[in-house]
Parts: sequence; structure tokens; C-alpha cells
Amino acid sequence: MGFLIFLLYISSIVSFLLGYAYLNDKAEDLLMWSFTDKLEKVTDKDGYKKQQGTYSIVMGIIFFLVPVSIFTIEKFAINPKFLYGWIVVLAIVSISNAILIRKYFR
Repeated sequence: MGFLIFLLYISSIVSFLLGYAYLNDKAEDLLMWSFTDKLEKVTDKDGYKKQQGTYSIVMGIIFFLVPVSIFTIEKFAINPKFLYGWIVVLAIVSISNAILIRKYFR
């Protein structure tokens, strides 16, 4: 269980760093590497980077709060089935991001 929590904290840090890089125009070539052949299909690159930066920050918050929730559930002997709520939150955030970034492509 400790290794999972460690991985979630590392994922949180990476997500926060990606969000910072997207929102502050740091390392644009590195962040947009997957668009080498589709870069001309992006209609609003700044809007796309802002959306992805916000998504990365939200994912960082989720990855940080899951271990906090695990600790709270273990500490106060709460029903562990409440952790399934994070799956729902993760699905909602991912689906909404997929829908929102479609407007930045032709």
C-alpha cells in the first residue's frame, strides 16, 4: 500500500509541474511533441495549453487527495467503499476534458 501512495504522490508532483509548464508557456516544444503531424489542426494553441494546464492541475489535486483519503479512512475506520468515489471523479474529469479539448481542433 505504501508503494501505491508513493506513486500517487509522484504522479501528483508530475501533474502539477506539467500544469505549471502548460499555463506559463514553459517548454512548449516538449509539451506539444505529440502534435508533430497534427499541429496545424490545432485552431487555438493558447486555449488548448490553458485547458490542458487546468486539467493537469486538477489531476494533480486528485492524485494528492487520494492518499489523503486512504489515510483518513484508515485512521478513522470509515467504510473503504467511499474510495470508489475517486474513480467516479476521475472519470468525470477525464471525460469532460476530452469533450472540452475537441473545440481546439479542426
